[in-house]
Amino acid sequence: MIRRSLFLAAGVAVVAAQMASAQSYRTLVESRNVTDETTLRVNIEFVIGEFLLGPARNDVLYRMVLVYDEDRFEPDVSFHDGRDRLDIGFSWAHGTGVHDTDKLHQRLDLALSPDVPLDLQITFGAAAGDIELGGLSLTEAVIKTGASQSTIRFSEPNRITCERLVFQVGAAQFEALQLGNSRCRSIELNGAVGKMLLDFTGEWSDAVTTHAQIKMGLGKLLLRLPESLGVRLDVDRFLVGLDRSGFLKRGGGGAYYSTSYDTAEHRLTIEIQAALGTIEIDWVRG
Repeated sequence: MIRRSLFLAAGVAVVAAQMASAQSYRTLVESRNVTDETTLRVNIEFVIGEFLLGPARNDVLYRMVLVYDEDRFEPDVSFHDGRDRLDIGFSWAHGTGVHDTDKLHQRLDLALSPDVPLDLQITFGAAAGDIELGGLSLTEAVIKTGASQSTIRFSEPNRITCERLVFQVGAAQFEALQLGNSRCRSIELNGAVGKMLLDFTGEWSDAVTTHAQIKMGLGKLLLRLPESLGVRLDVDRFLVGLDRSGFLKRGGGGAYYSTSYDTAEHRLTIEIQAALGTIEIDWVRG
């Protein structure tokens, strides 16, 4: 698995050199090894910049490299012993604000243990997010994005069953890839305005029957579905174009079934509420 990361020594040196040219930038590095944690709850609020997340190596519980503008922000990073909780946040320094986010080169690179069950709460605003959740032990995740370009992927199967995966997307371009590897019983997408892709490819588990609920406003939604997956599609739409290729309508309601639904080994139900946009289907081998 390949993931862009500051954790490679060369990458750290390059970024540090780049940030050194702007005197207001500082680098904060923090890590902790696994001890007796049975779970880890992670709460992240990252306002502006580039956000990377992925699995840690060896016996590391978490490792963080944060590059931030000390003239505008004050980081607040704390690990709560006994509660197995990691909080990463920011406050404005000296009441300042940011008017041109394109010129603010902040970066947060976080690695989390793949061996400890994780409960993630992630919020980022005007930031570019590249979040790798594959290979982790994810029990639940709520990911909120603002005006951002974000990619969430499961390049490898989740190590345990995930109960709930929630995406709350603002005015953004958003991709969630290989969700079949997530092993999540429930997947939710609440999208306001933007272009969104939900890719349900991956290694589906016999132990998980997945239900996906999608609510979207103005925008384009692309569903990437493996041909071997049995899919039921329930759509409540207003002024929304729907691509029905690969589906047959049954009954008098708004339910559509994939042609392989009755014989498929794994099944997915998708409920969609949408207005003012398009819904497209991309069937792929798998």
